[in-house]
Amino acid sequence: MIWIDSKSSLANVVDELSSLAKSGLVHLAMDTEFIREKSYFAELCLVQMAYEDKAFLIDPLVLKQDIELIKPLLTDPNIIKIFHSGRQDLEIFWHHFKVIPEPFFDTQVAAMACGFGESIAYHTLVEVLLKTSIDKGSRLTDWKMRPLSEHQKKYALADVTELLKVYHILHQKLMKMQRMDWIKEETEFLLSPNLYEPNPATAWEKIKVKPLKPRAAEALKRLAAAREIEAVRLDIPRSHVTKDEWLLEIAQALPEHVDEVKRLRGMSLSIFQKEFGAKLLAICSEVKNIPQASLPRSTDLRAAELPVAGALIDLLKLLLKIIGDQEKVAYKLLGNRGDLDALVRTIKNPSLSKDCILLNGWRYRVFGEKAVKLINGESGITWDGKSVQLVDWKN
Repeated sequence: MIWIDSKSSLANVVDELSSLAKSGLVHLAMDTEFIREKSYFAELCLVQMAYEDKAFLIDPLVLKQDIELIKPLLTDPNIIKIFHSGRQDLEIFWHHFKVIPEPFFDTQVAAMACGFGESIAYHTLVEVLLKTSIDKGSRLTDWKMRPLSEHQKKYALADVTELLKVYHILHQKLMKMQRMDWIKEETEFLLSPNLYEPNPATAWEKIKVKPLKPRAAEALKRLAAAREIEAVRLDIPRSHVTKDEWLLEIAQALPEHVDEVKRLRGMSLSIFQKEFGAKLLAICSEVKNIPQASLPRSTDLRAAELPVAGALIDLLKLLLKIIGDQEKVAYKLLGNRGDLDALVRTIKNPSLSKDCILLNGWRYRVFGEKAVKLINGESGITWDGKSVQLVDWKN
């Protein structure tokens, strides 16, 4: 283990890796440690890297701007960057360096494609594939504190030293199962910078909400967008601007003055004593004045807009389980409730099919084609006395 906290030592590692990459592919296991409890954007506290028989812990808190030296490694086409559940890591690299590590391989996605269950944890995957265990005792470490203990360093390093071994086993399995194209499609989604940029227009989707009346639904979308903009501006968590339940309360009551806010149970008046509170009240006033005919028709922000949607979704969930078991792939990788909703919506509006992941790529070949046949009555689900089966009526 090598601790790197100087520009010269980091430059030496980068030079060595870049030199190796010129003569062939390099497999580089990576991980990050960060904190974001008090901020909107994560603060990078540690970068772990391992390749061949070498492993490094890089301290960005000491290096400051010199951490930028690793940027060429992130985009070198001959260095495969390997992560486990790397979406948050990619977000951190995007916000710190404005690049997405590529080529990129996620062992959690690969494990799901190989049938190791949904969102399998790194330590569980290590135990299953390598028949060894790793220490989980430092998961709650404050990674911003210095110095780190030897135990904390060892814990952080294990996230990459075993990862290389896991990668090689999974890669071999994927090649044998002919599923590398699945991983490529999943990777393309994760490599989009838009995924990691704040999007006020879709901020409402992060709020757990039951069906709302059209006016309240429109208000919630606008209020959530305003909160997102404020959270980004101040670099604080959304909940530190205002809580989800308060936004919902405001969206349904639509107060236009502070006196009306006082009537809402459990509502904090502190936010309405600031400029942001005035924005929320202005939004409520705007939504109140929208003509009824101009409001969204659906009262459920996530509705499939079909009377049979509920029963049909249940049927598709069963099909998802059947196909997952048959193909030995995690159901979550095949699709989730939102994906099934999108599939049902295409029944009413076929033009939406291009945006439905279950009707494109490998998911269509594995699940979507069968789902369409089931919806159209060309196949059915039966019990043969031992298991539930999908039956093609034509055969």
